[in-house]
Amino acid sequence: MDRKWAEDLETQARKLHVLASIAMGAGFSAFGLTGYFVNNFEVWLHISSLRALVILLIIPTALLTHYRRIHVNILGYVNILSMSIFLSYMFSSTNTQKPDSIALDIFIFFIASAFSVIWHWKHTVFVAILFSAFHLPLAFSKMSWANFLNYNALWTIITPFLVSLIVHYRFSFTKKEIVMRHRLMEQNEEINQQKEELIVQHQTVSLKSTQLNKAFQQITDSVRYAKRIQDALLPSQNFLKQHFVESFIYFKPREIVSGDFYWFADKDNKVMMIVADCTGHGIPGALMSMIGDSVLNQIIHDKEIHSPELILEHLHTRIRSTLRQDENNSRDGMDIVILTLYKTEAFGVYSHAEYSGAMNPLYYVQNGTFHEIKGTKKAIGGNDYKHKDGYEKHNIVIDSPTTFYLFSDGFQDQFGGNEAQAKKYTTRQFRQLIQEISAFPLLEQKILLEDTYDSWTDHGRFTQIDDILIIGLKIPS
Repeated sequence: MDRKWAEDLETQARKLHVLASIAMGAGFSAFGLTGYFVNNFEVWLHISSLRALVILLIIPTALLTHYRRIHVNILGYVNILSMSIFLSYMFSSTNTQKPDSIALDIFIFFIASAFSVIWHWKHTVFVAILFSAFHLPLAFSKMSWANFLNYNALWTIITPFLVSLIVHYRFSFTKKEIVMRHRLMEQNEEINQQKEELIVQHQTVSLKSTQLNKAFQQITDSVRYAKRIQDALLPSQNFLKQHFVESFIYFKPREIVSGDFYWFADKDNKVMMIVADCTGHGIPGALMSMIGDSVLNQIIHDKEIHSPELILEHLHTRIRSTLRQDENNSRDGMDIVILTLYKTEAFGVYSHAEYSGAMNPLYYVQNGTFHEIKGTKKAIGGNDYKHKDGYEKHNIVIDSPTTFYLFSDGFQDQFGGNEAQAKKYTTRQFRQLIQEISAFPLLEQKILLEDTYDSWTDHGRFTQIDDILIIGLKIPS
């Protein structure tokens, strides 16, 4: 910045010095013309010759300064020194002018010079010294010291040095003004640059945002398409209604696609109901659910394996084989509930049921009494070195109205309640809820489950953390 403000200061000084030179030349010429009427011709001619010499020095120097041929300070020296020498000569020429009048001219000239130059005060001191060195010998060659004082000539010596102070303050003020202007300009440039950078950043962010939105939309469209495929693989709810008039499916995926799934089949007087909770949710869970659906079709339809505990054994083996879990030690798999309902051949009514579960229990209410059968503590897939035993099978006699509940763990694991101290709904609360609503019709039970969930999560204030799947079905007497 130092170089910039110095260049600006020099430019401003050049303009002022050139204008002052032109004004000085014009004023000097005008004074010369007026002298024709107050002096005799010989005196006027003599003074005019000196004036012409001064003008011939000032004007060409001003032109050279204007076109940057010489340094701006040279013009200042030429102007002041030529004029001061002229006035000093006039001061000493007592035959032509009164010395006190010339002394006043010198005083006025130097004061005017202080406002027509912009340079360091040392240049004014240097000019004052040069002027004194020329003026004093010239003055004392014409008059005595007493006359020098009588004609106020002492001011001709003091004035240039006083002017140095004026020049100093003016130079300092001008310099500060220019420096401040340059600082403001630099700050404005920085602000403009930052503004441009912010605009570029905004444009970049806007572009990235557009790209991200486009990518997100493409991914969302793909996931929605995957949901259509997953929905097509899930059994129709009409299947459940055809076999169980009083029934409901409360299915609430956390994301577009789900890691929870249900599977139904009607095989030789047997109706098989399966609810599975795969590892993860969203796309990973959905992929796992599709694997599970495919493997169940192979076991139950192709191999005709219908006993629930055997289905679980084969499913466990096939999942581990499909995912190569002996090689990579992955723990992906699923928790699952299988309920097989048996009809009598003679009357076509359900006589008994078989249940096997991997981790997840089965709830049922019979004659107003709540029952819970816990699943085997062995998940489908994953590392099975801790559980070498098979899956248990439980028999349930259906000799009175019975309502079965198959579910994943999404409802009971949901956080909610008090915002200041959020907590899980818990299995205990879920068990109690099922007992409380079991006396209502099945469709009302679904509504009560939905209302309870909405209330627990404060109508969505608490984010859903897992897929939710609950199936209820009632077998009349």
